[in-house]
This record gives sequence, structure tokens and C-alpha cells, in this order.
Amino acid sequence: MGLLFGVSAALISGLCAAEVTTVLAILEASERYRDSGASVLIVTAEGQISGSLCEQLADIDGVRAAGAIREADEKLIVLTLPDSPIPLYEVSPGFPSLLTRHDPTIGGLTLGEDAATALAVGPGDSVDSLQGGAIVAETYAYPVDGRRIGYSFAALEPSSDERAFDECWVDAWPPLDGLDNLLLTAVQPSAAESGEPPQLSRLNARMGDTFDGPSRFAARLTGFSALLAGTLGFAVGWLSVRLRRLELASALHSGVRRGALTGMLLLEAAFWIVPASLVALTVSTLAASAAPDGLSMPVLVLGLRILYCGAVAAFAGTACGMATVRERHLFRYFKDR
Repeated sequence: MGLLFGVSAALISGLCAAEVTTVLAILEASERYRDSGASVLIVTAEGQISGSLCEQLADIDGVRAAGAIREADEKLIVLTLPDSPIPLYEVSPGFPSLLTRHDPTIGGLTLGEDAATALAVGPGDSVDSLQGGAIVAETYAYPVDGRRIGYSFAALEPSSDERAFDECWVDAWPPLDGLDNLLLTAVQPSAAESGEPPQLSRLNARMGDTFDGPSRFAARLTGFSALLAGTLGFAVGWLSVRLRRLELASALHSGVRRGALTGMLLLEAAFWIVPASLVALTVSTLAASAAPDGLSMPVLVLGLRILYCGAVAAFAGTACGMATVRERHLFRYFKDR
């Protein structure tokens, strides 16, 4: 019985762990894609972007944030750092959340990490410049990971005027079909007369044009783990009975009812199937705990599906194995032992 427990625990736990870690790898890849800025789509049409139309794209289901941006006429010259002018960008109200991942709690400048470090300021601090005083609303990280350069040492200033912008950024996750066409609605009709069509690009093109998570999930090698667990569980259960067929045929020959023998075998099987399932449950739970917030339970369910198939199949294999034992084959079993 100890051998049956060890074999079944190793098989089911291994399959559960393989499935959970494979799904976690897909989730981690999707997180890297999103966090790198690859999910941000940009339409560029200099002086032809409607800030209000761009902002309205944030109301679409699946769009996390949207905002327009243009480069200011003058750089930000801070009095404490006059020799290092900071590139200044005028943005629509919703633009900062594209980089900070949340809406600033106060109004004011949003600084890139390098700019904030150089000025030794943070949210709530004031900055004195030639353009006047301003409050730092928020700072944002902008790592060198393939995304468009130039925004780590920069300042974003919300603008409420009606002048057109140069770019509209939209962050949609998961990726939305037809987002390209929706993004073009932020371009003013007069852009068609300029002779230069709007250009579409991604904030980080290194990560590819899209991340097809459902296809990766469907094509994962561990997708058949539940079927494999069921097959192996059935085989172990069936073999555990076949190895005792002489003993069982003798019991039948002695008058023991087949139903009673089957019940006894299933009860005995529970003594190695249940502990093996608990081991697999522990392995799956520990592995699934590494999932992103809110996804631990769905990932764990994938492991439990394998555990369930393996356990049920092991009981089924035990019952089917008993069904193949025949009293009339007692002497054959004796010669084959």
C-alpha cells in the first residue's frame, strides 16, 4: 500500500505542479507584456488629435486609461537646477494615469522618476521654475526596457485648453480587437487634408504587436494533464487489483460475495488514494499561491481538476480490476503467480 501511495502521489502531484507552473508562466508573460507598456497603443498626428475624443476612449470596456499629449513650447527650467531643463509635455487630464497606473490624488505636475530624483522631490512637494510654482502630483517609473525613450526625465502638465494634441495613447488590457480603428476616431477630420496619414505604434514595440493569452493557454503542453492523470490513475488502480487476483479468486471460491470484495478493495484503495490526493492538493496550493492577486483560486482549480480525475480514475480502475477477476481462473492464476 505504501508503494501505491508513493507512485500515485508522485504522478498526480507532478502533473498538478506542471499544469499550475505552466499557467503561471503564461500569466507572468502577460504581466511582463502589460507592465512594459506594450499594451499601450499610440496614434500620432501632429496638431490633429482631439483631447476630448481621445479621453472618451477610456469609457470603452477593456480600456484602462486614455489620454492625449503634446510637447510644450518651452522646457521646464527649475530654479534649483537651471542648467538641466526638463522636457515639458502638456497632457489631457487622463494621460498621467497611463504612466502612474492610477489617477493622481492632487493636481499638478507628474514627474518621471529621473526628473524627480534629480530635483529630490515627491508627491506633494513644490517646484519653483521660471514658469512659476507648481505642486508635484505624482511620480512614475519609466524603465529602459524597450519602450519609447524620453519620458523618464520629463514633466507632464495637465492642460484644459482646446488646442489639438500630437498623440493619443490608449492602454487596453486584455488586448481589444479593432482598437486601431477606435483610436483613429481621436484624429480630427482635418488631418486627412494634411497629406500625412496618422501613424499607429506601440509604446514598447519590442514585446510584439499583441499578446494572445488565450491561444497560449489553449496550446500549452499540460492541457491534457487531466486526461493523463485519469489514465495513469486508472492503470494504478487496475494494477493494484490484478497483482492480487489469486487471493481474490480464492476468496470468491471460498464463497465471499463479489460485492463485498469490491467494497473491501475500494476501502483499501481509499487508504492510498486519499493521502496521495492530499499531497497533490498541498503541492497545487503552494504552487498556485504564486499567482497574481485574484488569480490564485482559478489557477488552483486547474490543479484540482487533475487531482479529481486522477483520484476518481484510481477508484474506477480498482473496481474494474475486480470485475475482471474470475473464480474459474483460479488455477490459471495459481500457475501464473
